[in-house]
Amino acid sequence: GVVIDVSGTDGQALQASQTLQGGGSTILVRGARSGVVLPFTAPGARPTLFADGAPGLNQTGVVTVASSTHVVGLNIGGVGGFVFGNHGIRGNDGLSNVVIERNTISNMGDGGITFGNANSHVTVSGNTIVNLPREGVEFLNDNRNVTVSGNTFLNVFQGVVVFNDNRNVTVSGNSFSTGQQGVVFFDDNSGVTVSGNFIANTTSDGVSIFDGNNNVTVSGNTIVNSGDQGVSFSDNNSNVTVSGNIITDIFFDGVFFNANNTNLTLSDNTFTMIGDDVFQFGAPGNTLLPGSTGNVVTDAPGGAICNGAGNFIGTLEVTDQNGVLQVFVNSAGCN
Repeated sequence: GVVIDVSGTDGQALQASQTLQGGGSTILVRGARSGVVLPFTAPGARPTLFADGAPGLNQTGVVTVASSTHVVGLNIGGVGGFVFGNHGIRGNDGLSNVVIERNTISNMGDGGITFGNANSHVTVSGNTIVNLPREGVEFLNDNRNVTVSGNTFLNVFQGVVVFNDNRNVTVSGNSFSTGQQGVVFFDDNSGVTVSGNFIANTTSDGVSIFDGNNNVTVSGNTIVNSGDQGVSFSDNNSNVTVSGNIITDIFFDGVFFNANNTNLTLSDNTFTMIGDDVFQFGAPGNTLLPGSTGNVVTDAPGGAICNGAGNFIGTLEVTDQNGVLQVFVNSAGCN
């Protein structure tokens, strides 16, 4: 396919209600008068848009989106290394109804797909994001109703990063391999769902949830070979469910909570080859709801099922590697 070099420019900037579609890709279109929905396949071959990170691309992208835009079926590339502002696809502030799907983004000098503040109804799905020194997908602050699903991340520093005060963000069905962290949520987000992802070979946590997040679900993920924790929560998170995850080959703890995390439900997780504690409560103030049952550890070379005496209130059930049900009440008996 054709290669379009946008180096030294502001890239391809979309206007509101435009679609940028690569050759050979198919989208659904609706007739303006008939209302009939039919598939449309763009003619030609899949194009490549390229930028070397020249100053003209600072804080724009190879493609920059607007409200009610759709970007599909493109190859987007850079020259690798670290070049500030050399983004693949960029959304700035205050946008709504944006869909980015089935693109390949590789070797950018900065983020793959980056959004700023106060955007809403954004979908990022089915993209392949490879070889980035920064975030694969990033949302800054005060975004709403965001879905990141079915993407593949390979050799990306941090897969999906969500900063502060965002609402209703779902990260589901993605594959992450080789990077520092798979999924990161910073502070004071609400309506967080991390589900059905495969996360492997991270140098730090598979999933990191920092401070003050509310209504958080981490479920049905497979997390393999993390260099720190499988799933980590810092302080003051509330209404948290961690359930149905498979967590294996973790350097430190399977699931870690620091201080004052409340209304926790920890159920039906399976742990194998956990280097330290299956569950670690690092500081006081953590409270468990009824229903923290069905957890199974089949191999914990570190020898501990949970830790932090006095650091949680409630009842936690874990079947140990010998098939014996262990019941921990108000953290008494953790070993």
